Amino acid sequence: MTALLERWVAAAYHTQHEETRGWVSFRIPGHLDFARLVEIHPSPGPIPHTLAGPEDCMRRRDGFDLTDPRYSEREAQGEVEYCILCHERNKDSCSKGLRDGGKARKNPLGSPLNGCPLGQKISESHALKEQGDPLAALAVIMIDNPLLPGTGHRICNDCMKACIYQKQEPVNIPQVETRI
Repeated sequence: MTALLERWVAAAYHTQHEETRGWVSFRIPGHLDFARLVEIHPSPGPIPHTLAGPEDCMRRRDGFDLTDPRYSEREAQGEVEYCILCHERNKDSCSKGLRDGGKARKNPLGSPLNGCPLGQKISESHALKEQGDPLAALAVIMIDNPLLPGTGHRICNDCMKACIYQKQEPVNIPQVETRI
């Protein structure tokens, strides 16, 4: 029976059936290309030599309202599962930054990878959420960031920049915080 299930999962993943499209389990992190972080193409507009991003990613700002969709509970849990929970090894770069000696490393764009400016216990909160205790995860975050309802994915992404995954898409920590 297990072999049959494995074959079905493999077939569903490779053919992208309608009923399995968008499954968090089938998401594979993309490669980070710092020279092409934003997809652009020549704009079809009236001004020559202009560039535009993908039309399906376009969001119009309306005052201070959020324009991006928040992650669903399942998507946020997928990000928590993607996190390698490195706090037990004292390697939680999302919180403490990626360091060479005592100095913060820089990414290929020259941005220092300092981690969370508040020093939030991100890996610890993810471990609690993974165990099914979102209230405890919230409490751990609120110790260092009592203004979490106003931050989350609205303001800061320094934690994502310093995520241990530097050659592929990082854990979307701000979206997980917003869901918590």
